[in-house]
Amino acid sequence: MGCTWPAEMKKGHPLGCPSLSKKSSKSWAFLRKYGIIEAVMKVIVKGRENRDQLEIFSIEGFVPADHLLRKIDSAVDFNHIYDIVEDLYCADNGRPSIDPVVIFKMVLIQHLYGLPSLRRTVEEIKMNVAYRWFLGYLMNEQIPHFSTVSYNFKHRYTEKTIEEEGVKFLLIYFFIAILVVNNDVSQKNSYCPQ
Repeated sequence: MGCTWPAEMKKGHPLGCPSLSKKSSKSWAFLRKYGIIEAVMKVIVKGRENRDQLEIFSIEGFVPADHLLRKIDSAVDFNHIYDIVEDLYCADNGRPSIDPVVIFKMVLIQHLYGLPSLRRTVEEIKMNVAYRWFLGYLMNEQIPHFSTVSYNFKHRYTEKTIEEEGVKFLLIYFFIAILVVNNDVSQKNSYCPQ
């Protein structure tokens, strides 16, 4: 019995034609007889090279409703961080700062996902839509440099500069985030210790 494979498929096979059972050989003959193989071959789209296309989309739609970072965002009110670090920033002098909530969230992402360094964390944030959504950054916005985040924790957010109550509060927030991870909280609860 002769080979009924299309010529294009024979080329790639080391023996010229793969062995077929009688049943599959009849199936190929049927498909070829009625032009189904040729029709399918015309439908196949090759060479997806649309990498430089401009697209408009919403990050909101790309992050699943049950994503861990959505659950943390709904369970924790990060705005209280502003009250804790407010005295560490000058209101009328210097260049604009990076949002302190973003800095804390970047470190939270690092620890939640087991990223080994802030450098690696920034690289992952650049590529991950969910991380960008959590931080409030669009896809075309530049993420803060890892050294800026590191500098802030080394020189600005220290035990000497943040009051003891602020440190406790931040630890509580990180603890809540870990509880969300472990308990998989799905309801919207806002916890803000007084």
